[in-house]
Amino acid sequence: MRRRDIDPAIWQDEKFGRLSIGAQLLFMWTWNDADDWGVLRWRPERCKSGAFLYKPRINLGHVREYMAELEAQSMICAWDVSGERWSVVRMFLRWQSVNKPALSKCAAPPSDVVALLPPSMEWRSYKVIRALVDRGAPEVPGWVASCARVRSPGPFSGAESESGSDSGNKEQKKDDPSDRPAPSPRKTRTPKPDKLHLDMESWEWVNVTPELRSAWAMDYPAIDVDDELRKARAWVRADPTRKKTNWTRFIAGWFSRAQDRCHGTGAAPAVTEPDRPNAPRREKEIERVIREMATRTLPPPGEVRTLPDGRKVYSPPRPPGVGVHGNGVVGNVPVDRESEERNG
Repeated sequence: MRRRDIDPAIWQDEKFGRLSIGAQLLFMWTWNDADDWGVLRWRPERCKSGAFLYKPRINLGHVREYMAELEAQSMICAWDVSGERWSVVRMFLRWQSVNKPALSKCAAPPSDVVALLPPSMEWRSYKVIRALVDRGAPEVPGWVASCARVRSPGPFSGAESESGSDSGNKEQKKDDPSDRPAPSPRKTRTPKPDKLHLDMESWEWVNVTPELRSAWAMDYPAIDVDDELRKARAWVRADPTRKKTNWTRFIAGWFSRAQDRCHGTGAAPAVTEPDRPNAPRREKEIERVIREMATRTLPPPGEVRTLPDGRKVYSPPRPPGVGVHGNGVVGNVPVDRESEERNG
C-alpha cells in the first residue's frame, strides 16, 4: 500500500459522481494498491479483502458489480495475461506525483490498452518520467518508455473530464516551444567597489583612497591618520588571528577610540593619578592623630620608693604600657641600671 494524492476536484467530476458509493470507494483503493505506474492485480477477492475488509455485508457479487462500473466508465482498463487479470488506472500518471518510481513487478499492458491511456504530456509525472527515459533508467517500464518517446509532445487534445481524481476543469497547457515566452534577460549586476582591507602577506593597507582620507580627516580631526593606520597594522600583525572580516568598521572603531583619547586637542592627555574619593578624609584623619600625639602629656609620676635592694618603683604605679625614659623605670617594672651598664 502506498500514499497517494486526492484532488478535491474529484467530487465535482461527473464520471465519479455517476458511480455507486461502493464503486467510488473501490476506485480510490486502487490508487493505494497500484504500483508507481498505476498497474495492479484485478481480482474480486483481492479487491474485497483490500477495500471492503470490514464490510461483511458486501460480498464478492457486489465487488464484481463495482469493478464492472469502473471498467464501463473507462476509469480502469483491464486485460488478461496467462490466466491472471490485470488492470491499469487510466489517468493514474496524470493525477499522481511519483518523484522516485520503483521497478514495476506487474505485467505490462498490451498495445491496445496503452492506446487508451492519455497522452504523455498530460501526465502529472511527465517531467520525471521523461528525464528517466532520456537517462535510460531501468525502473521505467518498456511500455511507459515507448509511450513517452512515440507520443507527440504537442498541445493537449480534447477537454473532456477525465477521472482519476478527474477534474476536467483545469486549463490545458501547451508545450509548443513557439508559444513559450522568451526568457527574461539576466539583470546585470553593478560591480561592487573594492573594499578597504589589510593585506596579510605584504602587511599594507589596500584601497585607502583619497576620498577615505578626506572623510577621516573631517570626522577625526584630532588624530594623525597615517600614524593610527600604522598602529592598527602593528596591532593586527602582532597576532594574525585578529584578522577582521570588516576592516572598514575596525578602522572606524580604532579612530574613534584614538579621538576620544586626544579629547579634541591633538595631544595625548597627561597621565594623572586615579581619583580617590576617600583620600581627603583619610588625610584629615592622619593629621588629627599626629596633632593629638604631639600634644599628649604623660601623667605625673607618683611617689618614688626605694626597695631594700636599691631598685626604685613608683607608688602608685603608672598605667600599663606607659614608660618614662631616663629615670630608670619603665611602667611599674624596676630596672637595674648597673646591670644594663655592665651588659652594654
